[in-house]
Amino acid sequence: MNHLINKKYLNNHVIQAMIQHHDHLTVFKKSVLSLSIILMSTTTLAIQVIETNGSGGAIRTPNASVNEANSNNAELNNPYRPIDLPVSQDSYGVALGTNADASSGASIVIGSNSATQEGSGYRGNSIIVGSGSYAAGWSNMIIGNNSYAHGDGSQAIGREAVANADNALALGTTSAATGDRSIAIGQSANASGFAAIAVGSSNSSNIGYANNAANASGNYSLSLGSMSTSSGSNSIAIGTDTHASYNSSLAVGQNSSASANNAVALGQNSTAKNTSAIAFGANSTAEANNGIAIGSSSHSEGNSSVAIGSSSWTNNDSSVAIGQTAYAIGTNAVALGTNTQSTATNIVLQLGSLLMLSLPAPSLLVITLCLMQQIVLL
Repeated sequence: MNHLINKKYLNNHVIQAMIQHHDHLTVFKKSVLSLSIILMSTTTLAIQVIETNGSGGAIRTPNASVNEANSNNAELNNPYRPIDLPVSQDSYGVALGTNADASSGASIVIGSNSATQEGSGYRGNSIIVGSGSYAAGWSNMIIGNNSYAHGDGSQAIGREAVANADNALALGTTSAATGDRSIAIGQSANASGFAAIAVGSSNSSNIGYANNAANASGNYSLSLGSMSTSSGSNSIAIGTDTHASYNSSLAVGQNSSASANNAVALGQNSTAKNTSAIAFGANSTAEANNGIAIGSSSHSEGNSSVAIGSSSWTNNDSSVAIGQTAYAIGTNAVALGTNTQSTATNIVLQLGSLLMLSLPAPSLLVITLCLMQQIVLL
């Protein structure tokens, strides 16, 4: 009999314990959640407590602040996003670290003295991982210490990286993307124009900021390479120490320079100095408007002049020099062939380095027509 009573008493006790346990769980969900994170070393034992705020969704550590309200992760309609992933889910903020501050809704701040922008009017959804960093705007991301992101959808990755515009990306130590939709990749790379792209680190051995990395300051400009600069709209500079400084200019090759609108410089040490000038070849130079220099060390000085061939040279308007070391010195002069020269009033023609003729322009026209006829007959 006593056995049955004890069994009944035991069953009642178990039932009561289960009821109390359930009640405790209910209370637990509505109360403060404490997690002990034990950091151990040979000499110290530190305990950091993680707490929930308000309704229990937001999480913070002591000496940290978090926005208690939830926020909706609005879908941005990326067509390449897997369709089975959840969208538009409400989320809460997280602030972990001494003086960490996730004041904007649904933001995540991990790192001491880092913060998101304060105020209920800011939608938040930003992420910071690193100490001493700050994010202002919506849906920004920072990974790195002492970094800064401002504007919607900006991303700063790297120590002291700065993304200070909408949809800007700064990737690299002390990199800066300050134009809307700009991209800066590399140590100290700088993209300040609208939709500008700068890729290339500085050549300094110092880990800190150096003012000789890739720099794209023109709208829609592209700068690739250490010390490259593209300062004109739609300009392109590719190579170490290249410079495209005017609208729609193009410089490709180490130490090349295109310093006028629509100028093109292709090749190491090539230079296109005036509007629509083209320099193509190592050490080539096109100095005047619409001038063309093609070939190693070729040089075009006059407006609309053309120098084609290694070390060929024109120094007056509308002159033409074609051939190795051909020189067209006078205005409207033409030099064809190796080592030929022409003056302002005469045209010197050398064929195959054997025959040299000095003829006025009308005679050259007759010879040219005859040569064309012979070519047709052949």
